[in-house]
Amino acid sequence: MTDLNTLTFDDLVDEFRELDDRDAELERLLELGESLPEFPAGEKTEANRVHGCLSQAWVAPTFTDEQPPRLRVQADSDSLIVAGVIAVLRVMFQGLTAAEAASLDVRGALARIGLERHLSPQRRNGLYGIVRRIQEFARHRVAAG
Repeated sequence: MTDLNTLTFDDLVDEFRELDDRDAELERLLELGESLPEFPAGEKTEANRVHGCLSQAWVAPTFTDEQPPRLRVQADSDSLIVAGVIAVLRVMFQGLTAAEAASLDVRGALARIGLERHLSPQRRNGLYGIVRRIQEFARHRVAAG
């Protein structure tokens, strides 16, 4: 199983570039979904639910106490493919400062993997719903100082 705490986004980009077909890419996405850390049942609340997602998905970003504070992304889905997408986003955002997360070019980063080509329009809506939630959380932190 993949350790999402040590995997970097550049590692993911390299992995996806080496895969030879769409089926292999989807299989890797499912493996990443299986690697998501346990999401606390108490966090599966309406406030953490991502609307616009075809499946049930929850995201609960927080910041660490270190200086500068670093983003932690906890998220889950009842769909393994969405969980794989969440795992990619977690690797992308995990450990960034609020300013870095708020200004991250997610579309550009995801284009490096080619992730969107595996997603239906509804799943893409869910993907960007998760991204919006994380980036709004980060922007709020930046504004609060």
